[in-house]
Amino acid sequence: GEQPVGSVTLKSGDPYGAVLWPASAAVADYLLGGDASGTFEGKTLLEVGAGNGLLSMAAAIAGYTRVVATDFESIPLEFLSFAAN
Repeated sequence: GEQPVGSVTLKSGDPYGAVLWPASAAVADYLLGGDASGTFEGKTLLEVGAGNGLLSMAAAIAGYTRVVATDFESIPLEFLSFAAN
């Protein structure tokens, strides 16, 4: 349902990307693991429904040349942008 937060109304049950999905943790672990190291240079990652942005941050650390995060809500993307900078 909708949840008023100050002047913002969230329309999801996952405010601010507060849920860490198990698949996100598993893929982030793979991206940052030794077996995948160095294989992402020159590649772009598109994260659809980024939420807390774990995959996007992990991809940037793992060496992806370009990372694009999208989400239905703008607030998680603002937090992700802040964390990335």
